[in-house]
Amino acid sequence: MITKDQLNKSFINQDATIIDALKAINSSGIQIALIVKHNKFLEGVITDGDIRRSLLKGYKLTDQISQIFNRNFHKITRDQVGNEANEIMIKNGLNALPVIDSEGKPIDIFLFSSISESNIIQNPLVIMAGGLGSRLLPFTKDCPKPMLPLNGDKPILQEIIERAKLNGFQSIYISVNYLKEQIIDHFGDGSRFGVKIEYLIEQKPLGTAGSLHLLPKTNKLPVIVMNGDIITKLNLRYLLDFHINLNSNATMAVIEHETKLPFGVVKTNGTKLHSFEEKPTITHLVNAGLYVVNPELIKTITNDGYKIDMPELFWRAKHSNFNVNVCPIIESWIDIGRPDTLKKAQNQGFDSP
Repeated sequence: MITKDQLNKSFINQDATIIDALKAINSSGIQIALIVKHNKFLEGVITDGDIRRSLLKGYKLTDQISQIFNRNFHKITRDQVGNEANEIMIKNGLNALPVIDSEGKPIDIFLFSSISESNIIQNPLVIMAGGLGSRLLPFTKDCPKPMLPLNGDKPILQEIIERAKLNGFQSIYISVNYLKEQIIDHFGDGSRFGVKIEYLIEQKPLGTAGSLHLLPKTNKLPVIVMNGDIITKLNLRYLLDFHINLNSNATMAVIEHETKLPFGVVKTNGTKLHSFEEKPTITHLVNAGLYVVNPELIKTITNDGYKIDMPELFWRAKHSNFNVNVCPIIESWIDIGRPDTLKKAQNQGFDSP
């Protein structure tokens, strides 16, 4: 169950925008916003997953939620809290369930974590930290890229691990190769950071996917994979939930990237001038370096020493009839792959978790 403050922060009206819904979800700390009328009657709900799927359909953050929120939604009364609520949530794959009074007004939100034995996520998190960091030379001449300082003396990789722990991840694998001793010496078994860390040691560079075949074959859960130079405020739990709700075999996080052309664009109809567009901005979805991959796909990486990157693995999966999806990131995100982005990350000071 949630606090009164969390409940009030989750309230929005149907004229709200998608960005308003996202703010409500983030400020309340839960994955759902409640659409209420002025008399607080519950009209519908909108979840983090609803928002991400709407963006892939072409909606903008400034669009109103009226076209995308759920009007046919599950809800319970106070006397259903307990086994009946548990069954509804498990059967329908819900993370949050509004609790209403006799007048249809929301009085609480029942969370899936309330019925879980633990808030700890059992799924492994793999952090790819074996790259040479060539684009960051000379900074990476004697230091692996994930060990470069971000906040004070805190390495990038430590920032990633601390954020993951807050999201509930405690089983962490770090794929290492270049100057691996510095990483292993700093993090050890992870107990100093409240997590369990094991290492996937690449004898030679295996790409951003190749080392996954080194994971224990006993794992039956989807694996979260992320590059060791990515800092984001995305809750990795949301990415995992998105993956599970779509019954996906592989999910790639993507982020909207804008490129402003420095010239006016001329559009033609044959040799006839059609129109001008002065210095337009082109928007693309780009790979954000975060993924969820199911064990059955990891099993296709069979040959030791075979170098393969995530885009190739996803492309192969798509053409082998696996269910492959993308999940948009709305939260702040930065790829620390070049000197300018390293400086930007250090200057903007991502709040420590």
